[in-house]
Amino acid sequence: MQKCPFCLKNTLVKNGRKNGRQRYKCSQCKRYRPQNERPDNRLLLYQYIHHKQTCSHLAQHHHCRIKTIRRRIR
Repeated sequence: MQKCPFCLKNTLVKNGRKNGRQRYKCSQCKRYRPQNERPDNRLLLYQYIHHKQTCSHLAQHHHCRIKTIRRRIR
């Protein structure tokens, strides 16, 4: 399970799709995880260097443009 950004408990569960993206709802506080979360720059850099993922793969995984990934990695 994933951690809820509001109550900080591991209670997020899948709850349908909206605009083609998976939605997650906390079973404790009944709130939805924001869908437009910005990817963490450190996480992107780690995935790029250590997991040897390409910018296009990272952009597809984080639902953003390749230019965004390149800018954040710099």
